[in-house]
Amino acid sequence: MEERELNGNKIFEMIKVECEKHFKKLKKRNGIMFFINRDRKLGWYEKGDKGKDGEYVGEIENRKPNGQGTHTYSNGEKYVGKWKGGMPWNGTKYNKNGEILGKWANGKYQ
Repeated sequence: MEERELNGNKIFEMIKVECEKHFKKLKKRNGIMFFINRDRKLGWYEKGDKGKDGEYVGEIENRKPNGQGTHTYSNGEKYVGKWKGGMPWNGTKYNKNGEILGKWANGKYQ
């Protein structure tokens, strides 16, 4: 790192730039997540067991499904569609035979 005179504003700007580099990785990306109960905390995790926990494949933002994706449950059921903040938003839920079980519209199961 180069030596330079830093005042309060320059320090905050330097910290902001470094934080943005780090947190940019947490923003939007494609990946795989698992919805599981870990240490009595139910949530989305990057590591899990596909057969036991089910698996989400799709867009991820801030460590939650957000955008287009598919969650395959451990019982073979599947939700395909849009996600918002880790919740199904606009999409369709299917049983393991591909038959429609129901639909989600604006975050509500129909």
